[in-house]
Amino acid sequence: MNEFTDNLGRMIEALNPFFGGLGSWLDVTIVTLIIYFVWRSIEGSRAPRLVLGIAIIVLVYVLSEVLQLTMVGWIISNIVQPAVVVAIPVVFQSELRRLLESIGRPEFFERFRWLRFWERQNDIIDAGRLAVITTVARTAGALSQQGTGALIVFENKNSLQDYIDGGVKLDAEVSQPLLATIFYPSTPLHDMAVVIRGTRIIAANVMLPISEDMTSARRYGTRHRAARGLTERTDAIVVVVSEETGTISLAYDGVLHRQLNEQRLIDEVSALLMNPGNRVGQKSGAGA
Repeated sequence: MNEFTDNLGRMIEALNPFFGGLGSWLDVTIVTLIIYFVWRSIEGSRAPRLVLGIAIIVLVYVLSEVLQLTMVGWIISNIVQPAVVVAIPVVFQSELRRLLESIGRPEFFERFRWLRFWERQNDIIDAGRLAVITTVARTAGALSQQGTGALIVFENKNSLQDYIDGGVKLDAEVSQPLLATIFYPSTPLHDMAVVIRGTRIIAANVMLPISEDMTSARRYGTRHRAARGLTERTDAIVVVVSEETGTISLAYDGVLHRQLNEQRLIDEVSALLMNPGNRVGQKSGAGA
């Protein structure tokens, strides 16, 4: 760890843009972009808390060196450091895989919104999302009239990969016939959720976490509680069609918004996915 602090000092000095010239500015820019993209990729998972824990350990060690806390420094150098080095590849395995996968997605380029070169690509992505949202709304309306229950999840910024891994992978184009077939009562995949990532159905038969709010157990059915549970933990947007009443609901931020028609569903989901600053206007009433 002594070498670590020495190397850290040399790195800080080398990256100081006021002494290294153009090369140092380039180093600072690249490192900043790497940190930004890594953080965006792990955002919403358990990784940020683990990174914070590692940062705290490093900070404690630095303080032990400055204040000459011999015992603390020895414990970190001989016990904590080897454990962390071994644990990092195991603990961050899914996050590292997700980071590499995200680089190959079209949505990756949305992070370059300040570059005019990608404006057309962004327009294409938004148009594709609007088409998907419209298809989902029309499907929800049709299922509502038929009395068929449904649970459709739009993945937002927070990755849902941990939930997707427990479902059935599809990676299919979003279409009304496919969604209607999935949720048809006699099909094997109808009983849980469909997850949409970007413009694709990424998985079906996905189990969602149930809301821990005990009052919801008396007010809502299982689909609605699952929608609330997921949106309490992530920024996902969930469309629910009640099998009992045919009511179309929208869950976001752990709140259910009920009694939606097709057009309002299109408007609300579009605003939430494409204009994240917006929120659904009014909260829902009870019932499932």
